[in-house]
Amino acid sequence: MTAKRSGWLFFIMTMAYVITPYLLLIGNIGDKITVSNTLWISEGIIIIPALLFVVCSKERLRDAAAIHKIRIPTIFLAILYIILLSPLVALCNMVTMLFVDNTATEILSLVSEISIGTMFFFVGLLAPVCEEIVFRGILYTGFRKNGTPIQAILWTAVLFGLFHMNLNQMVYAAALGVAFGLLREATGNIWSGIICHISLNSYNVFMYYLQNVLSAEKLSEAESVTQEALITAIGVYLIIALVATALAACVLVAIAKLEHGEAHLRRVFTKEERGRTWSIPLWLGIMVCVGMIVLDVIISKGMLSVS
Repeated sequence: MTAKRSGWLFFIMTMAYVITPYLLLIGNIGDKITVSNTLWISEGIIIIPALLFVVCSKERLRDAAAIHKIRIPTIFLAILYIILLSPLVALCNMVTMLFVDNTATEILSLVSEISIGTMFFFVGLLAPVCEEIVFRGILYTGFRKNGTPIQAILWTAVLFGLFHMNLNQMVYAAALGVAFGLLREATGNIWSGIICHISLNSYNVFMYYLQNVLSAEKLSEAESVTQEALITAIGVYLIIALVATALAACVLVAIAKLEHGEAHLRRVFTKEERGRTWSIPLWLGIMVCVGMIVLDVIISKGMLSVS
């Protein structure tokens, strides 16, 4: 993979994501598709083009996606890493909720008709594995080949955020993209990122179902958060996030030492001559994502009705 091919891959993934819902309208195919089928399709849109690009590049998947061994202690440190980053994720989520709704909760409610086991499989396991293989694996390798570590981290973080196609998830997904990119450099593989991603998504699924066992009255009270309360919570979480993120940085350094990736991690913060990592297909994909995000905000604000 090269940076240019990474740009093409992102563009194709984006177009597939945008066009597929309209294709399913042909012959009323969408009416016959179950929620599980929809989740298979959404992950297929991500992973299938990426795998085809690897095949066309005549590379081994384990090299293109950095699927290498990971030490057992690193697994536990990775879980601690994402726990410490959770306040930052919550902070990003609350800040965007000043302007838009909590999209993650809305998505979970849309697929709530499937069993908790099925949701754990799709949201807690399959989605993190596919997304990490593509973003911190294949796309990252392409940008890393022609650019510096910081370019690869930032590009994949921004693209990961944009690909969610909504403002709420975009912000904290981009923040997580940076955190997972640093893990990729510290360990030289994507397993630590996969573990973090699985842990976070599984926790969100668990909390969603835990809320659903509450009475309707309690759940309604929990969801009706005023703007003033949200601002107060942001102030509290800002302090917590600063402390927890600093501790997460210490855990990252510990992981780098354990995986002998200190030199790679230091290179991220070392000034290097930068190569060209952008391409026309990449910018086209970015513009499509930005357009979809703006459209989503317009619709959510009731400025455009959708029947």
